[in-house]
Amino acid sequence: MTITLRTSSRVLALAAVALPAFLSDALARAEGEVDLSPALWDVGEIEKFLPLESALGQDKPLATGSSGVICGSSSALAMRAGLEAMHQGGTAADAALTGSLMQIVMNIGASVSCAGVLEMVYYDAVTQKVYALDAGFNTVLGEDDPQSIPTAAFMNPGQKPEPGPRGRTVLVPGFMAGLEVAHRRFGKLPFGEIFKPAIHFCEEGFPLTERLERWINYRRDFLSRLEETKAVFTAENGEFHTAGDLLTQPALAETLRAVVEHGADYMYHGPWAEHFVTAVQRDGGKITLDDLAAYEVQWGEPMHVTYRGFDVYTNPFAFALPGALNLLEAAELSKLGHYGESPETFYWLMKILRTVRFHPELGILIGGSRQEDWTSKQIAADVWQSLQDEVMKATGEGVEGGPGHTSSVVAVDRYGNVASVTHSINTSLWGESGLFVDGVSIPDAACFQQFLIEQTGPGRRMPNQTEPTIVLKEGRPVLAVSTIGTAIDYETAKVLFNLMDFGMDPKEAIDAGVILASLGDHERVTEGEFSDELVEGVRQMGMEVEVVDSRTAGRYRSSAVALAIDVESGLRIGGATSRFNGGALGY
Repeated sequence: MTITLRTSSRVLALAAVALPAFLSDALARAEGEVDLSPALWDVGEIEKFLPLESALGQDKPLATGSSGVICGSSSALAMRAGLEAMHQGGTAADAALTGSLMQIVMNIGASVSCAGVLEMVYYDAVTQKVYALDAGFNTVLGEDDPQSIPTAAFMNPGQKPEPGPRGRTVLVPGFMAGLEVAHRRFGKLPFGEIFKPAIHFCEEGFPLTERLERWINYRRDFLSRLEETKAVFTAENGEFHTAGDLLTQPALAETLRAVVEHGADYMYHGPWAEHFVTAVQRDGGKITLDDLAAYEVQWGEPMHVTYRGFDVYTNPFAFALPGALNLLEAAELSKLGHYGESPETFYWLMKILRTVRFHPELGILIGGSRQEDWTSKQIAADVWQSLQDEVMKATGEGVEGGPGHTSSVVAVDRYGNVASVTHSINTSLWGESGLFVDGVSIPDAACFQQFLIEQTGPGRRMPNQTEPTIVLKEGRPVLAVSTIGTAIDYETAKVLFNLMDFGMDPKEAIDAGVILASLGDHERVTEGEFSDELVEGVRQMGMEVEVVDSRTAGRYRSSAVALAIDVESGLRIGGATSRFNGGALGY
């Protein structure tokens, strides 16, 4: 059995178009001659992509390619750099890691950071296996009273956040260690090459977008607290940059060059580690050099669940996705039609997703005692029967979403390798500590996870329920999805449902019917997203549904990027969310 997208004839026609001009020079380079520097891109190429950094809410075209595709939630330039890695002979890992570094630079460390976390699920064409890499945060060895860690202002609505020392909110970072380990195992290009695009835009700079200006103004009090941080965002006259100003990051460029020369050890055993510990301790933190020296990237067996003949692999900590897929399979929900057209499908889809989140015994929230049982087909069948009988009701009263600023990348290369990556600061924009160390933004991710830190224990890995996902059919990779936002479990399940049950292409699967997370005691839909008839039909089935404006909906939604491989033609097809400034590219 194979997978063939129902839109394959259309995308095959698209693939017949000549290769974009910007690929011609790179593809003509001699074998073994590799240089990812944007300084060598075709004339006008950077200028072509820079305006896309401001392309929020704009339609993102479907990308196709016979050799490689890369899709990312943020920064079109980052995706262009990742594509360059692939068409100069790199693997999907090279592309995804190049793109991830660029996303950090183009976001000025606001939502992703070299001191953040990185999770990757990877299909290796040589071994024909799927691997899971965990480079999440570690708790601090000396933190013996997690409940007294300062709480973020966003956890107390109406409270005015006050800048001040918040060193105890800093956790032990994993991003750079994870990047090095992932590249060492699955990369093909020289380690230093994947840093070249990021270093280039640190040194040469880029025009500040209006969106970044708004973010800076929103966080100005925090970004002004320390001179090292303020220097990142201000001109020589001391004034904060405004939209259109050329923003450079020389301190970050220097750090990245040092990592290229010395490896990730520079940030875990070397000068950066010393500067980091000094800065955090000066702000009252308990991190020591021993915390950094003890950090290890973890390889684990990915979470695996079957779904209607597909093999789905995701982050080992992600129990929500297996639960949702097992329940969808038990319900045979697709037989009722698509949730955008059938009130019955919408009703049961939301009931299933809420149940996975908030089931009183099997819920995925911290404190659920039997999370692993969601991998059981029999338990899913029993829960589905209970839902139909209304014996068991899932509740989520009073639950609100925490922060989780994140970026995602998925890529497939000419060799058949597939990468799905999620990386994050897992807190609000830049956090509330206002800490930068040698150009690297320092997240305050402990500021809302005190209970989880206490449960985890000192010096141990924090569980991360992001859902980078790869899907195989008869042992061959056919799909990859990575999701960011409040409702990653909802969005990932939705996109996979659209891809696997309805044969949509990645763009259709992402754009079709935005699903909002079940937070509180009722469901919500975005105004204009579904027909009045469908919403009324769902209400008549007994489900309370509130219609909210798009701004409000942003609190309850997530966004995905996805790719598919048509196994009959070998064509790679990619799509990206239109909400942000990323995109999809192929060759």
